[in-house]
Amino acid sequence: MITYDEHGGFYDHVVPPPAIPPGDATSGRLNVRGFDFTQLGVRVPAVIASPLIDKGTIDHRVYDHASVPATLIKLFDLPAIAGKRNLTGRDAAANTFESLFSRISPRPEDEIPKTLPDPPDSGFRADADEDGLPDFQIDPAVRGFLHVAFLRKYGVSPEIAARSPMVQRFLRISTRVEAMRFFDEVGKEVAQGTE
Repeated sequence: MITYDEHGGFYDHVVPPPAIPPGDATSGRLNVRGFDFTQLGVRVPAVIASPLIDKGTIDHRVYDHASVPATLIKLFDLPAIAGKRNLTGRDAAANTFESLFSRISPRPEDEIPKTLPDPPDSGFRADADEDGLPDFQIDPAVRGFLHVAFLRKYGVSPEIAARSPMVQRFLRISTRVEAMRFFDEVGKEVAQGTE
């Protein structure tokens, strides 16, 4: 199984669905916004590879990160600990993915790749910033987090006239050094706003 820990900051056109809350206690000190965990976040990519899964299978059921322990508990018939079989209410209610392993015997040998294709060129190139320090182009994951930081800065900008130059500056960010400077700037603004 291959899955991302988070979504990477990219926009998702699907509205996050409701969810069963975990049911564990959250202190006010740790949950200052009062989030009740009754909604999932944006979608996260996942791939499950096995010779016991039919080639080209796409599953449209809703899973979440709690589907991993829920599946393991079910597959291995794990015993209850301290009277509880699941870790939280979330994994107790999560969809499990063992049903994807629908084949009784592995797929035929002619469906098994013998070699992996050459990886595509990532476009990752060395370059230098204005200080002459080595720098690299921004990869997609950093670009996603940069977009989230921009939305935070844009959303709290009090003056409409300041927004157009802000957008232009954001669109010109092309190196990791420029991105880190932008992250640092937004972080300081957020810290000042919370004091």
